[in-house]
Amino acid sequence: TDSVLQISSALPGHEGLYSCDVTNLCRTISTGTAQLNVVNLAVSLEGGTDVSFCNDTAYHIHTNVISNHAAESGTCTYAWSPANGLSATNVANPAAQPLTNENYYLTVTDQLGCAAYNFLHLASYTPVSIDTQPASSVKCQNSLGQMSVIVNGTQPFSYEWKKDGVA
Repeated sequence: TDSVLQISSALPGHEGLYSCDVTNLCRTISTGTAQLNVVNLAVSLEGGTDVSFCNDTAYHIHTNVISNHAAESGTCTYAWSPANGLSATNVANPAAQPLTNENYYLTVTDQLGCAAYNFLHLASYTPVSIDTQPASSVKCQNSLGQMSVIVNGTQPFSYEWKKDGVA
C-alpha cells in the first residue's frame, strides 16, 4: 500500500500494536511494533446540564473529566464562556451567580490537545423580598377592610394571609 498509514478519524477501536511488512524483489522485512493509543476525553457536570438556583447565593459548578489514557492526557485546562457571573473562567469548578438565566459553555483540553465539551443552562431565580409591608388601619364596622403587600423577586408568587398567626 504505502509507507504511511493514515487513519482519518481515529477511534478507540483503532487502538493496538501496528507493524509494517516491507517487500521488494529480494525479500520481505518487518518493522518493529508501535502502539497507537486514542484518547477519549469526556467531561460531565454534577447536577446535570439544566439547573435552577436562587441567585442570593452562588451555585458551585462541579466538573468530572475522564480520560481513557489519563497519564497521556496529563493536566487539563478549562475554558468557560461567557464570563458573566462566574468566579473564574479557567478553573474546573467555578462558582456561578448570574442575575439572569445564562448558558455556560465549557471546553476542556488535555496536554495533547484533545478536547471535550459540555454546557450548563443555569436558570437564575431571585428570592422573594418585601418592598412594601401591609399598613395598619382602622375601619368602621361593615366597611371594606383591605391590606396589601408589594413584593419583588422571580414570579410566580403565592400569598397566604394570617390573622393572629393562623391561616
